[in-house]
Amino acid sequence: MNWSKDHLLRKIDFSFIIDKVKPYYSDNNGRPSLDQLILFKMKFIAYLCGIRSVS
Repeated sequence: MNWSKDHLLRKIDFSFIIDKVKPYYSDNNGRPSLDQLILFKMKFIAYLCGIRSVS
């Protein structure tokens, strides 16, 4: 896959995801959560690249 500076995934600003999911995650209850932005990017990239499974 070509990951050049002008690749589509480098142009997308994913910062809006953090504000969208913030109400669903607790800051002070239990173990720290996984980074929501990374989880979203993984699913988004899998969708764009046609990856149906991680196994």
